[in-house]
Formats: sequence, C-alpha cells, structure tokens
Amino acid sequence: MTKIVKCFVLLVFLFIGSCFNYERAPEVILTSPADGSYIRDSVKVYAEAIDNTEVRFVEFYIDSERLTVDSIYPYSFIWYPTISPGWHTIFAKAWDNKNNIALSNLVSVMIIDTTDTEPPLIGIISPAGWSTVSGNVLIRTQVSDNVGVSKVVFYIDGDSINTDLDAPFEYLWNTTGYADDYHSILAKAYDFGGNWANSLITVRVNNDTADHQPPQIAIVAPASWSTVSGTVLVRTEVSDDRGVSKVIFYVDGDSVAAVMNYPFNYLWNTTNLTNDYHTVLAKAYDHSGNWANSLITVRVNNQ
Repeated sequence: MTKIVKCFVLLVFLFIGSCFNYERAPEVILTSPADGSYIRDSVKVYAEAIDNTEVRFVEFYIDSERLTVDSIYPYSFIWYPTISPGWHTIFAKAWDNKNNIALSNLVSVMIIDTTDTEPPLIGIISPAGWSTVSGNVLIRTQVSDNVGVSKVVFYIDGDSINTDLDAPFEYLWNTTGYADDYHSILAKAYDFGGNWANSLITVRVNNDTADHQPPQIAIVAPASWSTVSGTVLVRTEVSDDRGVSKVIFYVDGDSVAAVMNYPFNYLWNTTNLTNDYHTVLAKAYDHSGNWANSLITVRVNNQ
C-alpha cells in the first residue's frame, strides 16, 4: 500500500471518528436536592453535566414542565415552589453544541404545606398489641389527616425498616429474622405539612414450631380419699392443643394399663389389693412426648 493510500485511509478513519464523537450525547446527573427530600420554602437545584465537546445549556423540569434553563457552569437555580403540596418530580435535560440530548436521573421531593399545623391520626389495627406472631405478619394501620398523609415509616425495636408512600400504609414484616421474644412495632405518619404522629404496640414473636405445651389431665372419678371396692371405673378428662396420644394408669407406682383412645378411662379391679389406702395416677402424653399427670388416693375396702 502506497503512502498516499495509507494517508487517505487514516484521514477517512479520523473523519469517521470525529463524526461519531459529534453524535455522542452529553451526560447529566442531578446532585441536589436528594431523592425523598422535604422542601418547605426554597431549595437550590444542582446538575452536573459533561460532554466530549461542549455543554450548551441544561434545562430543569418539574413534573415534566420546563421551569428554567442555565448555560453557565455550575448548572443550577434556586427553586421557590408555588405548586401544590405533595410529591413532585425534578429532572434535568442537557444539550451539547451538536444538539445531542441527555436526561438526568429523576428526583422525587415533598413540597410541605407550611400553613398546616395539625398532625395526622394513626393507629396500628393489626396485629393486636401483646399478641403472639410468627412468620410473615401484615402490619396494618389506619391513618387520616385534614390535608393528606404523605408517608408512614415503620420501625421494629426502634430501627426503621420500611417507608410506605401510598395508602393503605401497610408493611409485611418477616419475623423469622428476629429472636423469639417481645418486640415493639412503631408506625409514624407524616402529613404534607411535615407534622407527624405515631402508634406503638408490643408483640411476642414465636417462630418455634416445636410443641412444648404439655397436655392437661384430671382424674374425675373416683373422688380422692373416697372408699372403693370391686371393679371401679377410673375416669379422666384429658386435653391437648395438638392431640393426646395415650394415658398410662398406675396403682401404687406400678403401671397397670395404657389406654390409646378417647375417653381414656380404666376399669380397675380392686379385689387383688389389700384393704388399705392406695394411690391411682393417670399420666397423659401428647404426640410430641410432652406429658402431665393427675394423682389421687383412695381407700380400698372389699370386706
């Protein structure tokens, strides 16, 4: 390849490269205010913009409506909000000298109503205070305000865990990351004037799925310290939150019967025992092995 051809190819590449550079859009980002900011009176809006050639100007928009333009770095303006209180969106649009355009990030801000001094009303309606919860629990609130509610912030044990900006202002709380113990839930409501109120409850978290609750049992017949003879029906009343598996009967400490089915009674033949005082014990088990017993003393008299 001759030098002339090589120079021509190089010029072509340089020309194409310069064309591509001219088509490159600028870059722009809003640096102030921060997303989620509350604005009461005024705020300075900043944008950082760069380009491979030159930034001509930066336009600033509020809720998609162009508010102002700045052609001098640093690109900024002071905003005195005259729009209605509530959430509004700010973004910037940068132009370079080849009319390439770039859009910035969106920033949401809360315009506060400075004339409103009345706080909202809030109550946690679910779960109930001092109740026991497990797994995923929906924290439900009831909130109202004379102007409007802007957000509800949820706290567990004083730590902020969620911010809800829309009704019905709820939060699905995963309790499995918390110890089985008592925990506080606080919901803090804000209105568009920056006024706030909160509601606090305490609940018990219990994610232990094992059964630790023993059954309940009582010998209801014969009566303790009564006199019995012949064949006696030993009757029990037994209950358990997950079910009774069996009841074992003991006379004077010796196992005499195991009853596996309701109504968990035992027909006791007293004729094999001496005429004296004897103990009768009924021991109930649930399906997890928890147990409880009931003990009586009776006098056997078969004369």
